[in-house]
Amino acid sequence: MQYKIDSAELAPSKSEITAIDAKIKLSLVRFNDIIVKCDIKFWPTISTASKPLIVCTIKVRCVHDIHFIVTDTARDIQASFTLALGRLKRNIDRHLKRSKTTRY
Repeated sequence: MQYKIDSAELAPSKSEITAIDAKIKLSLVRFNDIIVKCDIKFWPTISTASKPLIVCTIKVRCVHDIHFIVTDTARDIQASFTLALGRLKRNIDRHLKRSKTTRY
């Protein structure tokens, strides 16, 4: 599985990058055989209450030309990534359950 982290508009620390690196490798290990490419992007935004937030978008391309795109927002990079990653895993699990054929 290839993945790329794009955080051009932010300046994440090295510890945040290594934590994200470890978390993505451990969290998506059971999907390694179906995930071809994963792109992660972070950018800042302002909430309606004028508080700074971080948006995380994860785009995944799987075999058989299946795509998943999830986005989540939180106060820091770690939290937004964790929320988006959880959403991505649920979406992939749902897709696999729907596409699984039943054997009798």
